[in-house]
Amino acid sequence: MINEIKVLTMIKFLLYLVLLGMFRNSMTNIVVVDVAVTMVIYYLFNSYFIERGIDKLLVIAFVNIINFIITINSLPLTIGITIYTLMFLYQVLSNKFLEKHLAQEKSILIIGETEKKPEALKLIEESKDYKGVYHLLKDDLSLSNEEGFMNFIKDKKIQEILILDKNLEKQVVTNILNVKVTGIKIYNYYEFFEYIRGQLHLEELDEKKLLFDHGFDVYHNQFQRQLKRTIDIILAISVAIAVAPIVVIAAIIVRLESKGPILFKQDRMGEGNKVFKMIKFRSMKLHDENAHSKYAGKTDSRITNFGKIMRKTRIDELPQLWNVIKGEMSFVGPRAEWVKLANEYEKNISFFPLRHTVRPGLTGWAQVNYPYGASEEDMKKKLMYDLYYVKHQTAGIDLVILLKTAGVVFLGKGQ
Repeated sequence: MINEIKVLTMIKFLLYLVLLGMFRNSMTNIVVVDVAVTMVIYYLFNSYFIERGIDKLLVIAFVNIINFIITINSLPLTIGITIYTLMFLYQVLSNKFLEKHLAQEKSILIIGETEKKPEALKLIEESKDYKGVYHLLKDDLSLSNEEGFMNFIKDKKIQEILILDKNLEKQVVTNILNVKVTGIKIYNYYEFFEYIRGQLHLEELDEKKLLFDHGFDVYHNQFQRQLKRTIDIILAISVAIAVAPIVVIAAIIVRLESKGPILFKQDRMGEGNKVFKMIKFRSMKLHDENAHSKYAGKTDSRITNFGKIMRKTRIDELPQLWNVIKGEMSFVGPRAEWVKLANEYEKNISFFPLRHTVRPGLTGWAQVNYPYGASEEDMKKKLMYDLYYVKHQTAGIDLVILLKTAGVVFLGKGQ
């Protein structure tokens, strides 16, 4: 597999050099530097060998940004765009080829027998990353034999171990620790659930775990918080300028289509349980809130014709750019819930207030991974995504969420 991947990567850069050679009269030294820099990045952070999709996406995005900036600024515009586009298409196609034909499937060992085993097997099946699934009971002799266990790991090419039963003998724990230091990943059921699903399991959460668990760097990493805020301001102002014509047209249509104000304002729960006025384009006819459901379904008769279009394309949320600029919202974060609903959820759903420890977002991990929900049960499932985001929030996961949101908007799946 490694040789095939190296060949595909080398072909990419040979193709790059051939294309540049075709336009050698326009080629500059800085473009050659671009190729060299790109090759170094791929050598140091080869995206084909990065396991986490978020990290892989960051490397690919970083490389393409460098390629785009240098290529466009070093060559005539038409030639630069042509070369960059061809290279980008090659990268997409080669990645698709690798995922389909050369993807490295993993083997996993399950240790122990508990009521969680059926759910663990379901998670393994969902991931589609495992070609081999092996199972040993906690009192299996091969577990307590150090040499035998090491040989088993090597023979079966085990890369991950899922421990279901925590009551293991001391020698078994020692043997597992010995293979862990060789690079084998060790999970308990809840960690494995979090890894596969991108959710925090509410069943596992308690105050002690939240106190001592790893992650949740967003609470104390001041640099990360300031970086996120700076990006929010720059991005919000840039997007606001770019979409200004759309905002004007949308405002006119909303005004003409039905009676009522152009903007819809509602009290939402923000960071630190502070209430703020969230603004959107009004997508519904005027109505008595107490006489209708708290949730608006896709076929809700209150939604105007243009409102349906705005909800699908997220145009109705463009005024929230002002909330972002004011610091009440971020581009990425848990959805800002209506105060009336948030107060109800807080009473009925454990750890619900934890989602309010960060700024709410225009989009979020729950929105891109879970369909529109209209019940308390849906909120529990979305909370599992929200808490995963709070625990793992980084610039990388924010980038993934923004790209996924763009896909949702362009495919018209918004709500």
